[in-house]
Amino acid sequence: MIVTFYTKENCPLCEKGYKEVSAFAREKRLSINKIDIYSDDTLLEKFQLMIPVVYYQSHELGFGQLNADELVDRFNQIEKEK
Repeated sequence: MIVTFYTKENCPLCEKGYKEVSAFAREKRLSINKIDIYSDDTLLEKFQLMIPVVYYQSHELGFGQLNADELVDRFNQIEKEK
């Protein structure tokens, strides 16, 4: 399973967020697909003020100040709803 991490270069908040996403992904045994929002105009328009943003499938797990525990909680909630 894959979690998507939307980011951009030279973003200290994204660097901190990636550490949190990495911890979450390790715990849940997920792969991380890291995407720079500047690679696609649609992504740039959608996420410009929200990055970093984390998605699992079509569900937003979190954005901005990320926390691994909160990502795990949201992931677990989504998995229960299936």
